[in-house]
Amino acid sequence: MWNFFDRYHDGLGYYWNNAEKLRSSANILWKHQQYHNEIALMLAGLSVELLLKGTILGLQDLFPHCHELDCLIATAGISVSDRDHQTSRLLTEYIVWAARYPTPKDAKDWFLEETGGWPLSRALERHDTNQREDYDSLWGTLAPYFWRVNKETFESADLDEGDAYKLKKRRKLNHKHAPRRM
Repeated sequence: MWNFFDRYHDGLGYYWNNAEKLRSSANILWKHQQYHNEIALMLAGLSVELLLKGTILGLQDLFPHCHELDCLIATAGISVSDRDHQTSRLLTEYIVWAARYPTPKDAKDWFLEETGGWPLSRALERHDTNQREDYDSLWGTLAPYFWRVNKETFESADLDEGDAYKLKKRRKLNHKHAPRRM
């Protein structure tokens, strides 16, 4: 048996399973807590991040080491609606800072022109939308891409040691952060 690190790192099924665990945990919090869902939104964002990184890993050898969902969506080559784009930006805020800190690291991430100076996670306009429905819409857009890539990818768990290391010779990622859409 070859090493388990490579098996878990390259096995897309593990990315899906962990994304589903985070998704289930977010849904439990949403079900039992009507307000102050920062942690549910962070878990939802992390589930999307894992889903995207698994998709990207199926396409190339590495994925970007960032938490910006728009960047990951662009790297995976997926086109999303304006609603899904806005949801990915909101979830990114919760992953990076809004569920963990009182402010972002940089003031530029707080003072967003489109919201009149507030970050998306603090903007009053967001309270009249259903963030869970927005998340479900984004997940519904991204999950079929994951499964399409997964179907065309050999799982490292199914290979012997020699074949698994041949997979490591896939092309390397040339990553640049995607420009922010405004």
